[in-house]
Amino acid sequence: MWLELTRRIAYGSDEPIRNGHSFVCWSECGGSPKQSPNNNPPVSIPNSETLSITSRQTGTEYQILVALPEGYADGGEKKRYSVVYLLDANFYFGTITEFIRVENLVQEISPLIVVGIGYPENPLDGRVNDMLLNPDSFLGFVSDELIPLIDKTYRTKTDSPDRALMGHSLGGQFVLYTLFKRPELFRRYVAASPSSPNWGDIPPLETKFAQENTTLQASLFMSAGENELALSPIREMFTTIEDRNYDGLEITFMLIPAASHGSSSIPAFTYGLRYVYDATTTPM
Repeated sequence: MWLELTRRIAYGSDEPIRNGHSFVCWSECGGSPKQSPNNNPPVSIPNSETLSITSRQTGTEYQILVALPEGYADGGEKKRYSVVYLLDANFYFGTITEFIRVENLVQEISPLIVVGIGYPENPLDGRVNDMLLNPDSFLGFVSDELIPLIDKTYRTKTDSPDRALMGHSLGGQFVLYTLFKRPELFRRYVAASPSSPNWGDIPPLETKFAQENTTLQASLFMSAGENELALSPIREMFTTIEDRNYDGLEITFMLIPAASHGSSSIPAFTYGLRYVYDATTTPM
């Protein structure tokens, strides 16, 4: 594993992090920070930074986006945080980071570290290669390389109940893949509109898990848009999992009204985070 030990801040310069308060430039679909057409500074997300990692297991370079809670730098060594691992960070990192910070303001979700798994270039190709074509290798990267690096670099709570995994579409399918392949890695799972051309791989994976296990210590939120083309198989999978009556599993499903596959992602993430973190209001 290769790690770039500098943090990229706005304007594209490379400087060491200062007191945990670096800024990451955010540009559509990842990539290097770029100046605007009007020569104005790019938009930045406070208290965030970028790590560049090339994985031993996948051979892929990843753009890991990390958002730290307000006051992280002043919290002292004893103050540690749970971590949300977000797939498809090129598309969702900014939204999820700021949603969690609003929830912190109203004291409905505790401060969290957000770790977004993205790509410096061509994120659509990257996600297909990792989560569709090579999910075992990608899961190995997450479990054996990324999580240990994050736990070493930041003040995290390192037990699995303090880690969440969330993704949409192909990312949502990978959430379920992880749940049934390596359930010990995370305790909180948000699978928003899980689907892909390889969806047929998931039911047999769950069946094999059910044949070997009666316990599943997890909180699982699943969702789909009302107008999803793949609504039926998603609901069938939810029903199958729910009917297993796994000991230790908390599970819910949310049908998002009038939403398509794409437009259901943000409502699913916001309600899903609130569900798996036991916020005061959960979906009906």
